[in-house]
Amino acid sequence: MKKSFPLIVLAALLISVLSISIAFADPVSSASLSEEIVSAEKEDSFEMQDAGEPESDDNKKTFDTDALSLSKEKEKVSEKINISDASISATGMLHNYVPGITLNPDIRLTINGKELQEGKDYKVFFDNQGITPVDPGEYSVVAKAVEGSAYTGECKIGIYGIYDAKINTGKIYRIVAKQNNNLVLDAAGINPKSGAVVSVFSSNSQKNQAWKFELGNDGYYTIKNFANEELVLDATGEEPLSGASVTAFDNNGQYNQKWVLIPDGDSLFIVNAANESLVLGVPQNKPISGSGAVVINQRENNNWTIEDACDLSFSVSSLGATIRNASGEELDACVSVKMFGETLLEGADYEVLYNGSPDRPVQEGKYIVTIKALGSKWIGEKEVGLFTVYPSLYYQSSCILYNCANDSLVLDATGANPVSGAKVTAFSRNGQKNQEWFLELNSDGTYRIINSANQDLVLDAEGENTVSGASVSSYKSNGQTNQRWILVPKNNNQYVIVCASNENLVLDAASLKPVLGAAVTAFENNGQANQRWTIMSYDSIYQELDGLAEDNIDAVADGSYTMYLNVDTCPVVAVANDSKEESANIQTDVSRAKESQRWEICHDDKGYVLIRNANSGKYLAAEGEKAVSGTNVVQSENSNSRAAKWIFVKNEDKNTYCIYSALYHALVLDVEGGSSEAETNIAIWTANGGAAQNFSLISTPTVVEPCDDVLDSDNYYFIKLADNKSFQLDLTAADRGNGTRYELWSASNVMWQMFRFEYVNGYYKIINAYSDKVLDVDGNSLVPDSPVISFDYYSNADNQLWSVISCEDGSYSFINKKNGLTLEADLSSETNGAPIQTGLAGENYRGQHFSLEKVVNLMPEGLYSYSTALNSSLALDVTGASIKEGANVSIWNKNGQGNQKWLFNLTSELGEYTIAVQANSDLVLDAESVSPVAGSNVSVFSLNGQKNQQWKLAYDLGGATVSASEMLRNATGNPLKPSISASFLGKDLIEGEDYRVLYNGNETAPSEPGRYEVSIEGKGSYTGAVVLGDMIIHEPLNVDSSVSYNLSSVANDSLVLDATGVNPISGAEVTAWMNNGQANQAWNFELDEAGYYTIRNTANNSLVLDATGAHPQSGANITAWVSNDQLNQKWVVVDTGNGAFEIINAANQKLTLDVASKTPSNGADITAWVWNGQNNQKWNLIPLNDLSKATVSASEMLRNATGNPLKPSISASFLGKDLIEGEDYRIYYGESEDAPADPGNYQIRIEGTGKYTGSKMIGEMRIFDTVALNEKTSFKIINAANPKLVLDATGAMPQNGANVTAWVDNGQDNQKWVFNLDEKGFYTISNESNPSLILDATAAIPVIGANVTAWVNNDQLNQKWVLVKRANGNYVFYNAANPKLVLDATGAMPQDGANVTAWVDNGQGNQEWKIVREQ
Repeated sequence: MKKSFPLIVLAALLISVLSISIAFADPVSSASLSEEIVSAEKEDSFEMQDAGEPESDDNKKTFDTDALSLSKEKEKVSEKINISDASISATGMLHNYVPGITLNPDIRLTINGKELQEGKDYKVFFDNQGITPVDPGEYSVVAKAVEGSAYTGECKIGIYGIYDAKINTGKIYRIVAKQNNNLVLDAAGINPKSGAVVSVFSSNSQKNQAWKFELGNDGYYTIKNFANEELVLDATGEEPLSGASVTAFDNNGQYNQKWVLIPDGDSLFIVNAANESLVLGVPQNKPISGSGAVVINQRENNNWTIEDACDLSFSVSSLGATIRNASGEELDACVSVKMFGETLLEGADYEVLYNGSPDRPVQEGKYIVTIKALGSKWIGEKEVGLFTVYPSLYYQSSCILYNCANDSLVLDATGANPVSGAKVTAFSRNGQKNQEWFLELNSDGTYRIINSANQDLVLDAEGENTVSGASVSSYKSNGQTNQRWILVPKNNNQYVIVCASNENLVLDAASLKPVLGAAVTAFENNGQANQRWTIMSYDSIYQELDGLAEDNIDAVADGSYTMYLNVDTCPVVAVANDSKEESANIQTDVSRAKESQRWEICHDDKGYVLIRNANSGKYLAAEGEKAVSGTNVVQSENSNSRAAKWIFVKNEDKNTYCIYSALYHALVLDVEGGSSEAETNIAIWTANGGAAQNFSLISTPTVVEPCDDVLDSDNYYFIKLADNKSFQLDLTAADRGNGTRYELWSASNVMWQMFRFEYVNGYYKIINAYSDKVLDVDGNSLVPDSPVISFDYYSNADNQLWSVISCEDGSYSFINKKNGLTLEADLSSETNGAPIQTGLAGENYRGQHFSLEKVVNLMPEGLYSYSTALNSSLALDVTGASIKEGANVSIWNKNGQGNQKWLFNLTSELGEYTIAVQANSDLVLDAESVSPVAGSNVSVFSLNGQKNQQWKLAYDLGGATVSASEMLRNATGNPLKPSISASFLGKDLIEGEDYRVLYNGNETAPSEPGRYEVSIEGKGSYTGAVVLGDMIIHEPLNVDSSVSYNLSSVANDSLVLDATGVNPISGAEVTAWMNNGQANQAWNFELDEAGYYTIRNTANNSLVLDATGAHPQSGANITAWVSNDQLNQKWVVVDTGNGAFEIINAANQKLTLDVASKTPSNGADITAWVWNGQNNQKWNLIPLNDLSKATVSASEMLRNATGNPLKPSISASFLGKDLIEGEDYRIYYGESEDAPADPGNYQIRIEGTGKYTGSKMIGEMRIFDTVALNEKTSFKIINAANPKLVLDATGAMPQNGANVTAWVDNGQDNQKWVFNLDEKGFYTISNESNPSLILDATAAIPVIGANVTAWVNNDQLNQKWVLVKRANGNYVFYNAANPKLVLDATGAMPQDGANVTAWVDNGQGNQEWKIVREQ
């Protein structure tokens, strides 16, 4: 028993060593190892009881003897020592596998202080093998005494482990704590120094957290820090104790810097080679960031995961951009990837994927951004973030940005002309350019927001690294990201405007409810309304205005108008001083029917109103195109500008209009202060509904229908107020002078209240008996409330003519022919002196209805003295002052005696008088003989009641006022009469009643070409004759009115008459321009029954050649104007010889069409000018009917033969007019008009017919052989470049729009096709799987690269195909809608899934197909 003590001690020591060593050998087998150790203890105990001499036959014989005695005996006689009693030192029991290298453990046995020699005294066995193993595994190690040595027995050493950690030397790894995989082994400092503390730390992908494992031939790993490879993982102390700290230390080759990696499932233990009982770990069971690393004799919770540090999933990566606006270009999320503190290169180290695709996004949408390693250095991939592409706003015009928290405020760059650095605020809208911004979309999906007032300045957030609260200014553009912005759409057309240099910041107006002048900053996004903006672009404003224009297109009709303000006196809109100058001011004026007060209104193609001044030919426009309240209104020649476009919106409760400017939706035409005074300025102003903005229109010339001859023209009448006959029209103060106003006055039997009516061509003159003047609308006024005055009559003065309306109550209304307004008494005060004026019909019913009371005595009886009109000093005189019957009557010097005064007595209602001499009133004027003849003597004679003593006034036309116009005509074959106006003493004379017209002495109006002297000769109450001049009828043109002509100037035949604009609008300037073959230079001549030509523009046949003004003056501008059938739009064409013509205006036949300068140049003005015989007033007429100049297009020129004639689709036009086959042209196929049916090539041309001449070659039509394909059989369409691929409609049961690709043949029905040839020679190719779908090239006319899909049959050409067989037996499929394109599988050698498109024929195999019948 004494001997057992050292064995127990030895066993305890062995257990201590082995429990440390074996505990780290294999965690899975640690329990079994403990069991083995317990077993060993039992064996030792057994040996301590039974061990003796080494076994021999003799010993075996004594084996069963009493143990105690045996022990005593052995103690006495034994010569060998049992090594089971040895002290064991075993190191190097754990290694990592090194291929081909034997790694021997260092095992030492000591007995009684003596170290045994391996090989001599004992031998080491590994799983009973005497050879040290080299392969990975765990081996039971036993030391056995060598036979023949001084020792016997054996002792168990422990477990020898060789572990294959499968770590690649040279690679870089992260060492991750298994208990918290967010923590990695970290050497303190980005560039650690020797002694740097090693801890577990949150991953940052820096080099100091990366490690290299180098396996030595000794089976140990040195673990180097990647940030400083001079440093290795070091357990403090040459023989570290549990709890020793771990640092990164200079490599010294000691075992405390060497490590064994022992796998443990998906992790491993890292065992220190200097003390194999210690593993790398942290003191806590659940490590936290910053926990120091130690070596510890506790494996639980101290295992590690070794991860490839070059895996991009560990990278520090971010998106430089998370949002952008779609720009039409590929957009970059600006991914930044760092590994170990170094920036990786996209394309070399990694690629960026957007929703799994390497294609950068173009379209709006949300994209998950992933990075994926490239090359051999890096591995793995990582989702970096979300990249959102928002829809873009593209406005060509500038924009206004309204703040959503206070929509009265807009983004404003301080100062009308801001300078760089100008502060940006939220300010009330003032219409200035500094509040307008251009949105310039950059290719990178950001915007530059450019100030309109100074386009060198852009919206700028202070600082390249913008922080919240950074001030925003308008700054000179420098291309930095703090000057770039992203528009993020919200609801209701609102946007958050994000700063590109810091996407957390947005454009912010200070305060939740910003006030005037609120500072604008780049502020952290908080989602409040003060950070949202409504962007009203002028495009959107214009779109809104376009809609308003379209909605109100019928509010006012095209035509000529007077515009007036609906206030007292109704001032009209006029050009100041009748100016024709550019930018002349627009103001109010008293209506005078002047051309400068007449406005010609027409609509453009969007419904906007153009308001053209009849005098200047220029347009009403906002000055300088300023969309600002208070902008002055002027006239401008630029009709294309929005400043010259207007919208008439009719007010609901009145016959008035609010006239909106096309510049801005809130600006309207406005008379300053709503003043009724003349010469008040007109501007555009914010709409407020006030009287200053309510305008009315009077059509000018007003069309007043003529009336029937309903009034008595032979007598005089009082014109009484219909419902108060005590008042009647009165000539104020009996003043005979021109301009005297009429008024209401108490009825009395005085001549200045008497009127007669004279019917003139459907209208009446109303003539005052006292003044012999007519009722006249003052100044030709065209507006209501215009004074009615007394004035001399002028022939054809419409303001002196009235249409009469008979009312049911027997009263009458009088409508002025000039202005269409009704004669009215202003009954605001129904008293003597109430003014007579004109007013809108129906608005003053009582004051507009009059009754007529016949005057019994037209000329009041009374005493008169009569002077001769030839000499007012001579009066009618009874010779010798005789008072005797038969005294002769003559003219004599006026003396005031009774023999020169005469008493008029009315004898009948027929206006017949007796004229008695005052000196003897029993004597009256008497013409000798009961039936006087010419030359009968006149004397005074006693009254006898005979007709020879009764007198009526008669007139000599020599004193008449006579004018004649329209004395030049072109012959029409019908009688042609000039326009003649004749009046006598203010009375209009009537042809046939008062005079007759003679042509070379003949009453028959001429119809043949020639010169005719025109005269009038008195009839009825009139005598005498007047010669008016010569009327000339010219030969008509030998032209076809349906054929267009160029009018080339004889002065420069390279110039032709040109209406400005490819599609001219009303008012287009006419110039002499270089011939360009456009329709705006072509004209049609139409001869009317009156012998005048209308010269109509071919490009816009509503426009005709127009000389400005109803009666043009020399120099009148020539325009193309909407036809109104007035004489200033009619022309007489005169042959001047040598094929040239003079073109004379019908309204003023002294004027002819004239091009400026005797040697005109391109763009020369065209006017109406007095004839001078120069070549610049002569014109050649060149017919335009040669089809070689026609615009012709042909399609469907490729077909497959059907057996029937096949015709291409041909469209032909000439000068904008569509031509009709058969009527205007014929089609030839080669030399035949018969459409071909047989395969072949046919040259197609058209030849003119009817009014057209010439021909034009179109091209070649090709008819190919029919491909024999049974329509009831399906076929595979195999790509010739890669016969493994067939035409495939995506999906087992393709749906409408299914993509078509070239796909590996799988025998499914979606890869089978049925061919159907129609009558036109086109194939439709339907899918067997879904026969409602056919092969379709996207778009009605596909373009190169058009995608091919399976689409529902719509019978369009893009779904039809021509099949052409090539020499190699393959087929090419030509698209019928665009025969330049063929069916193409993408790629010279298409791969499975290659997209199929329509592509230009290039002859490659990927465009050739085999058609194989499905078995």
